[in-house]
Amino acid sequence: MQAVMTAPLAIMSFDRPAFLEQVLESLKAQRGGAMDGREVHLFQDGAVNRYSGITYADAADIDKCVAIFHAAFPGGKVHRSEDNIGVCENFLRAEEYFSTNTMQSASISSKTI
Repeated sequence: MQAVMTAPLAIMSFDRPAFLEQVLESLKAQRGGAMDGREVHLFQDGAVNRYSGITYADAADIDKCVAIFHAAFPGGKVHRSEDNIGVCENFLRAEEYFSTNTMQSASISSKTI
């Protein structure tokens, strides 16, 4: 019998804790085992732009997003950027994380089946 890999879930976040909470509650309510055994990752962007030094968000909102995620998914992993890197770079780091880590997991899994 071949093992089935469950794809991890990436959640992108910036400074909207109320919206993030709605998304996380919706995910937790999924039926039929959609979330069973699934790794959940929060890619949290920072408040101050690393290039310009401009503050784009309240640091308290960012802290609240992380706290809401931990409350919803205590076993989830937070990838927090200390700087505001923007939407594109935040998505890029998620893609890089999953392409590196998922490919390693897939090669290990295929050898153990």
